[in-house]
Amino acid sequence: MFLLAGILAGCNDPYKEQLFKAYDESPVALLLSENPDYSMWVEMWRRVDLYNAMNLGTGTYTCFVADNNAVSAYLQEHGYSSIDSIGYEDLEYLMRYHVINGSKIAYSSLLLKLSLPALSGDYLTAGIDIETEERYIENGEGCEPSFVVKKDIQAKNGVIHVLNRVLEPITASLWSLIKGNIDYSIFAKAISETGIDEYLDNTYLDVLDVKVRENKTVLVVPDAVFHSHGIGDYDALKEYFGTSDASDITSGLYRYIEYHVMDSMKGYADLTTFPSGYRSMTVYNRSSIRGYSVLDTLGTIIFNPQSGEKSFRISSTRKDIPAKNGYIHEIDNLGLIPQQMAHYIVEWEPTDRIEFSAIPFYRSSKIAGESAEEYELISSGLEIPGIRYESVPESKAQIWYHSEYLGNGRYLYNDALYWNMGNIGWIEFDIPVLPVGKYRLEAEKSNNATNGGKSFIYWDGDEASLAGNSEINFVNGVTHPEWTTRSIAREEAHTVKFVVGSTGGICGIDRLVFVPVE
Repeated sequence: MFLLAGILAGCNDPYKEQLFKAYDESPVALLLSENPDYSMWVEMWRRVDLYNAMNLGTGTYTCFVADNNAVSAYLQEHGYSSIDSIGYEDLEYLMRYHVINGSKIAYSSLLLKLSLPALSGDYLTAGIDIETEERYIENGEGCEPSFVVKKDIQAKNGVIHVLNRVLEPITASLWSLIKGNIDYSIFAKAISETGIDEYLDNTYLDVLDVKVRENKTVLVVPDAVFHSHGIGDYDALKEYFGTSDASDITSGLYRYIEYHVMDSMKGYADLTTFPSGYRSMTVYNRSSIRGYSVLDTLGTIIFNPQSGEKSFRISSTRKDIPAKNGYIHEIDNLGLIPQQMAHYIVEWEPTDRIEFSAIPFYRSSKIAGESAEEYELISSGLEIPGIRYESVPESKAQIWYHSEYLGNGRYLYNDALYWNMGNIGWIEFDIPVLPVGKYRLEAEKSNNATNGGKSFIYWDGDEASLAGNSEINFVNGVTHPEWTTRSIAREEAHTVKFVVGSTGGICGIDRLVFVPVE
């Protein structure tokens, strides 16, 4: 009955005949407190010290709330005699699960994975009822969703959507959902035997004594797909890959399972949103061998189309299945590792690493005119795998995470990595495996007319600069330069090094873009 909303973005609004009064002057908490129908929700906010916070004019909130009838039903369903009988930590988490800070998300934008996480750190997933065209928030596999019954109630510092039932925070891990689904028995057994189950069960990672959410994405192959290929059980799958020990990281079965796992939370929209001007791209997973080649054939999204009959698609009805620590998408084929990736565009961001999540304002929402925020990596002790540097003297080295909205949103996620290696030094980045072919290397870079520096750029340790021994200018000039062309003869990982040129100073990039020449 319920379908996620990506395919129905153009549907008629079921609320188009209803009018809701706009309250532009009252903040969300005060606005809610003025309506006795929401007195229990206000009481819960007060108990966990969120009421005053929700009245601050500095926030931009999206609030999902429920009226007294829905709260009473929640208490009864969970065996609580009153709001006071809910443990403080449980109630605090529940209330934070219902609030998103950083954006007023309109009803019309409640589609698939919401753009920002809730205050609890969870990403909420929205869908639509195909019959009534009413939108809802998912409560997890096998649970009734919470429907929006009043929408877009405007407050001074946010927007309120009223739900027909209190949201149920999703507690099941990816591994719990996979092993608990009888239709995934073969894939689940393979995950268990490879030892990747522990990784898929884990939700948090400690970085600098901060617990950060370790989100993942899994492309699951249902038993029915295995059966259609003559693979009747796990032993047959082992035989298919010629594997004796599935826990051996060099075995075919281990690499196959690893290829189906991404180390970040990728909703269907994330996997099918292409760089501007393109209908193909490269998406990476945990495999160090190859990523996915993704192609939009005018409405149909195909993964690894270069593999012909071995290509696959994500199920239209079994996608964006939410877990506590990520998403599950079912696919319609085995999802074998291709012999070679397609020659598609690659966008690489140095800040796309889980360790950066320890930064309090990591990828936070920014608007034009808002002050930039910076976080120094070296002095804080935040080490990022795949980034190396050296400066003379060593004390001159500075690397920092930069968060700012720049004109037209040219920084993806409003962030970039900046550095200053003084007058002598370098910084080097690991780049993932690139498809074979010829590329034009472009970048979205920083410009600092007062303190900007200049650098030579080197590829895989080559002594000759990629820009023909010309310096890259971070002082001024174009913000998205085309630096050079490069031919990739075989699929392997690479490095890019920036070496201080004639002028030391601030340099930075949001992303490197490898654009296919042919």
